[in-house]
Amino acid sequence: MKNSFLIIIVVLLVISCQKTKPRLPVVRKSVSKIETSIEINNKLKTAEELILKKVIKNDSLSTYYSSKYGFWYKYDTKGNGNYFPKKGDELLYTFSVYNVNNKLIYKEKEAHYWVDKQDIIDGLEIGFKLMKQGDKITFLFPSNVAYGYS
Repeated sequence: MKNSFLIIIVVLLVISCQKTKPRLPVVRKSVSKIETSIEINNKLKTAEELILKKVIKNDSLSTYYSSKYGFWYKYDTKGNGNYFPKKGDELLYTFSVYNVNNKLIYKEKEAHYWVDKQDIIDGLEIGFKLMKQGDKITFLFPSNVAYGYS
């Protein structure tokens, strides 16, 4: 009996000390959501830029300026001031919003903006800094400049 107990213990030790094989991870080839989102946003940005360039081309009476921030603008009226807004300045502005087919989305409205201290769409935040008192400017913003990427 003592021998059989010893044999069982030796057998259990031998079995339990065998080298185990590690489980390997399952490899799945798939595109991440971020990569897909980048691809979709790049296609959307390219399509919108083509549309806006067509709007600019069709408005041959105006001179549009390209911003390094990804939007275009034209001066409807140039003011006679020489002061550009700085951080903390309060701006009173009037705006209306149109789509690319010149259909009114939001009628003319007056609003206040405190430069760099208040949330506003990115394009306007940059655009206001290009303006002087009395300027009336038309901005053409692609959606990523106005509201960010999807």
